[in-house]
Amino acid sequence: MFRGAAHDIALLVAAQGGTAVHNAALYRTCRRMVESLHAGLESRAVIEQAKGILHAELGVSPAEAFRLLSRYSQNTNQRVRKISARLVQGRIAAADFRPPADPGQA
Repeated sequence: MFRGAAHDIALLVAAQGGTAVHNAALYRTCRRMVESLHAGLESRAVIEQAKGILHAELGVSPAEAFRLLSRYSQNTNQRVRKISARLVQGRIAAADFRPPADPGQA
């Protein structure tokens, strides 16, 4: 058991150690948040590019372009970000996003 000055020193060391552990945990949390925000910005940029491609090639509004991306995402069970990247890279054609023609209108 610590007594006197040794006790006081032990308390100071414990407090400093606790502060260091707390700061390290805060740093890790902030680091994860920053990485998540960066990933979100990158995803948003590629999705916006894909919307622009659909807008230009299919003549749809940006809102409709996003609906087409979302529908394709649901039909193929892939994330919108991944589909958008494939469209931007030219691995999917814009025509693949056109909804099927309604047979009643032919």
